[in-house]
Amino acid sequence: MVKYDPRNLSRIYVQDPCGRHWPVPYADLRQPPIALWEMEAANKQARHDGRRMNTEQAVFANILEQRQLVRQAGSLSKQRRRQEKLPSPAGPSPGSFEPRMNESRSTESNP
Repeated sequence: MVKYDPRNLSRIYVQDPCGRHWPVPYADLRQPPIALWEMEAANKQARHDGRRMNTEQAVFANILEQRQLVRQAGSLSKQRRRQEKLPSPAGPSPGSFEPRMNESRSTESNP
């Protein structure tokens, strides 16, 4: 029987006939730990793109590519948020608060 932690597939556990579980790491220990959902997403993306994921290197290359896309999107989002926080040189932003001058109303009546 084979068992694994879906959060980290870098090591699986194989049960021997005596009932003990033995850890079995990746064949290539240089590869980063991946989660089951990452592997499934990589396989799904490869099928969508018409690529075959028949080697370990292809799977990890796809996963590392997806991680790079996520990092780039995160840094772009961070840059966008920073730009939105900076005041524009043209004046106050449309959502900024500007107090109004008190306008007094005349309560006198004209005869």
